[in-house]
Amino acid sequence: MKLPRPSFGDSSRSLEELSDINRREEKARGRLLDEFSLDELFLNLSSKDSISKARVRAALPAHGDREIVAVTLRLVNDAAARYPTFCMQWQRKAIGYLTSIGAEAMSRLGSLGIEVPDGLDFVGLEAEGDSSRHALIRARKIGDFAGVKARFIDFRADSIGDFALRKAECCNVQVRAAGHRLGEDGSDITLRAREAGDWLMLRSRRCFVDARQVGSLAGLDSNGLEIHVNRAGTELCERAMNVVIHLHRGARSLGTRGSGVIYVRRGSPSWRTCFRVEKMR
Repeated sequence: MKLPRPSFGDSSRSLEELSDINRREEKARGRLLDEFSLDELFLNLSSKDSISKARVRAALPAHGDREIVAVTLRLVNDAAARYPTFCMQWQRKAIGYLTSIGAEAMSRLGSLGIEVPDGLDFVGLEAEGDSSRHALIRARKIGDFAGVKARFIDFRADSIGDFALRKAECCNVQVRAAGHRLGEDGSDITLRAREAGDWLMLRSRRCFVDARQVGSLAGLDSNGLEIHVNRAGTELCERAMNVVIHLHRGARSLGTRGSGVIYVRRGSPSWRTCFRVEKMR
């Protein structure tokens, strides 16, 4: 019977050569990762009109979550130092996608979350965590359009800009100050803040807000919103359906169309509103 020939011959030289080739390849890949720059990323994104998270991920020379975290953190920090020079929206969106890719990789590694530099827009753009373990993004100051179309993401910051979490799902936000139009068209979003801007949770579904102060038209056209607030601007929860409001101090005016219940302090003045008024215990 004819036996198969050994894969590596009769000597150990072939094994040694293969091992040496692998070592050289790993060194070359390490140098490629270390030398990969933000400018190269922008060059790899040849069609700027259709930029997406998948295209940004494909442009990165990284394999495995640890390499992804290392390269995204380095590129994001480099971008923060040069951010005023990035005038094109596609460049800022690409940097936002980098934060999302890094946060998702951090979550898969079981990390406590990614910390991003201050002032970046589109942070967490279309980021997606897991329902059992949300990905976490931390910063001191987050810019505009953070968390747009994100899912299962938590944000912790001192402040977050305008248009945050538009069309987002199942996200949590803990900040001192939130900008205008947070949570627009979103669902199952939880916000805890000292103050929030106008049009908070516009057209949202099943969201929760705990804030000291909110601006005008908070909860407009929302459904299933629960809001705990000390002070509010004009037309709180106008045209909202199935809303639950806990108003601890006062509002300039309440919604006159919609359905739900509002809990007010005992001794509060009467309100012109469509909501059923109940006294707090």
